[in-house]
Amino acid sequence: MTITKINHIKFKRKIIIIAIFISIIGCFLPWQLEGDVVNLITCGIQIYPSINDNGGIFILLLNIFIFILLMKTPKIIKEPQKWINIISITLVFLSIYHFGRFLLYLSDPHFEPSELGIPSLGIGLILIIIGSILLLFVLIIDFFMTNDLNINFR
Repeated sequence: MTITKINHIKFKRKIIIIAIFISIIGCFLPWQLEGDVVNLITCGIQIYPSINDNGGIFILLLNIFIFILLMKTPKIIKEPQKWINIISITLVFLSIYHFGRFLLYLSDPHFEPSELGIPSLGIGLILIIIGSILLLFVLIIDFFMTNDLNINFR
């Protein structure tokens, strides 16, 4: 391997790890905020005062699976690069789904702002969108550099 190819692989690994950690942090932060005086916060994974899932556990599990495939691939998985690509694309669609669900909530003709106020997009959902865009960015860059989606991370 040449030095530039090794640097390219290290760069891809770093970007993917950064994207994974951004998305994992976004799972626990607020996805939707409502209220001026009384706050109503919707998180992807709510831990306090009770455990509640609003779609964040699936995103968390997919990110953990990408991290496991990136660090040490189990022997039962033959081509981890293809699985990382498939999961990355799935994460992009999930982030688009949750963002679209928020927009549909706002554009509902029966929606009337309550005493709480108009809902706003939370930082957690923004971080998940950024993380999935970074994963998609790595796939697109690697496709144009190698004209193949079989990314080699080793």
